[in-house]
Amino acid sequence: MGYFVTDKLALGLGGGYIRYRSVNTQTATPGGPPATTAASTSNRYGIGPFARYYWMLTDKLGFYGQLDARYGHTTTDFTLETPTGRSGSTSTMQGGTATLMPGAVFFLGRKVGLEVSAGSVSASSMRGKTVPDDPSIGSSTNKEQYVTASFNLVQFRFGASVYLGQ
Repeated sequence: MGYFVTDKLALGLGGGYIRYRSVNTQTATPGGPPATTAASTSNRYGIGPFARYYWMLTDKLGFYGQLDARYGHTTTDFTLETPTGRSGSTSTMQGGTATLMPGAVFFLGRKVGLEVSAGSVSASSMRGKTVPDDPSIGSSTNKEQYVTASFNLVQFRFGASVYLGQ
């Protein structure tokens, strides 16, 4: 949700949730490795402020550049099943991400805009811990830091925003 502080600048607070599930099954082959199934489920939450500047082509259609900073928390459960047994682990990560994202907007009225974007540049720093299901195996600490730039249809986003004020 954002608030226009000038005709072209909006400040606000954004958030999000992503759930991702992956299952990979390898079938057994004669003389080859045994059948295995690996599965993971991730839940990611994020919240933080944003600033968005608009370049309007008409009174309803325009482009924007957005800078946001988010605090995020991710939990991932992983399992591996083989003929000899099952193992698994749980990882938690938390930290911050800053993102610069271009996009286009169409305002349905003064307060609601439909948005599309197809990429971003971001930097992130996350820390966390992985704890195996088997207590005899020690846990590990994790640290991720990265910078990415991606502009393609894989990064396509569609959304809506509600603006308060002005």
